[in-house]
Amino acid sequence: MKAPKDTHVLIVDDENMLLEIISKRFRIFGYQVKTTHTVQNAWKLLEKNKFDIVVTDMHPPNCDGIELLKKLKARDVDAPKVFIISGYSKFSIEEIYSLGADGLFPKPFDTKVIIETVRKATTSQAQKWMMPVHQDVKQKVVFELDSFENSRKFALGRGGFFVDFGNESLPDTDDFLDFDLCFAEGDIQSLKGKGHCRWIKSKENPKAVGIEFAQLDPSCRLEVIDKITKSNPIPFIPD
Repeated sequence: MKAPKDTHVLIVDDENMLLEIISKRFRIFGYQVKTTHTVQNAWKLLEKNKFDIVVTDMHPPNCDGIELLKKLKARDVDAPKVFIISGYSKFSIEEIYSLGADGLFPKPFDTKVIIETVRKATTSQAQKWMMPVHQDVKQKVVFELDSFENSRKFALGRGGFFVDFGNESLPDTDDFLDFDLCFAEGDIQSLKGKGHCRWIKSKENPKAVGIEFAQLDPSCRLEVIDKITKSNPIPFIPD
């Protein structure tokens, strides 16, 4: 895990009050923080400085936080980690995660949640996904699927996966789930662990659910991390 004093954070928001609140919280925990009101200035700072974390509003003036996200992920999928602050948006939650956002904070948000999410983002996958998670499981998800690769019912991202729920009862957004997926074909035969439901497509066919990894079972953890490292996908959670 990278120490806060060695972690450089850029915050982009046109609202002075929010900018002050978020930056103050980061500085209290010892993070190195720069702020700006516009994406244009943010990009100038990003070209001159190395940042580990970017937290950007969805709609700062004269540009779009999503455009900044796209440019950053086109340049380097893994760094910096990009988190989106969103009020109203023309983009759905699943689209934002699929474009590569490492996290999404709907307004109003809790700055404590932002800090904790960023702390985890600076932790290696192997370390992060082996830690015990003390949270009540809302639903056990068990599926037998055709293939780990090239499947219409499953896809792996950098931080989670989507799966077709078929006729199974759907969770609620942010529910904590226990998942156990078996695959008939592919390099990985099973995917077990725990995660948070981040989005749901309940009115579509298939009824897809996006799940962010919180913990991976030792039986599959290293295989999954190796798969992600080699494929290096842009989507954090594919849609």
